[in-house]
Amino acid sequence: MTMVDFIRQLRVDFARERLQRSDTPLVDIALSAGFPSQAYFSTTFKQETGLTPGKYRRTCRRGR
Repeated sequence: MTMVDFIRQLRVDFARERLQRSDTPLVDIALSAGFPSQAYFSTTFKQETGLTPGKYRRTCRRGR
C-alpha cells in the first residue's frame, strides 16, 4: 500500500464513522475528512466501499 492509498483509506474510515454516528451533512463530512469537494469524496468513497456515502449511511441506519 502506498502512502497515498493509506491516507485515502484513513480519510474514508473517518468518513464511515461520521456517517454511521451523526446526521452531519455529507459536504461537511467530506471537508472534515480532508477531501477538496463533496463530489470527489463521493467518487472516492464509492470506489473504496462500493456504496455512495448516502447509501452507506442509510444502510447503517437500517441495521440499528
